[in-house]
Amino acid sequence: MDDLDTNSQILQELRKLNRFSRSSTISVIVLLFIFIAISSIFMWRSHLRSHSLQKTAVSWDDVRCMRNSQQFTEALSSAKEIIQKTPDDWYGHSYLGFIYLEMGSLNDAQNEFAIAFKLWPTEENEKNLKAIKKRIELEKTGR
Repeated sequence: MDDLDTNSQILQELRKLNRFSRSSTISVIVLLFIFIAISSIFMWRSHLRSHSLQKTAVSWDDVRCMRNSQQFTEALSSAKEIIQKTPDDWYGHSYLGFIYLEMGSLNDAQNEFAIAFKLWPTEENEKNLKAIKKRIELEKTGR
């Protein structure tokens, strides 16, 4: 009878272990799915965030379109945003000079043309700088 009780106890313990093993396996699988789901959500949010940042980045083409449609304030703001990221871009400063010129801000235009000429002393940049200086001088003298 002792052998039967011992065998019965062993069988009960084995059944408990089997149940524990199954529930542990199921728990691990559930936790794994939860981890994958959370990771996927974070990756998706990160992708959306980086995608939205890329969409909000302004290009010179955007500035040109704003300028062409006479949205000078928006063009000015966008050009400044680009120049903040690339302050040594002579083209940006020159383009900003033209926007200021169209807005009637001659001194600001002169400053930007001077920066453009300093960064890239070409004949074209020198011509723009001389032209704005001449225009400012003419306006001072009232001619």
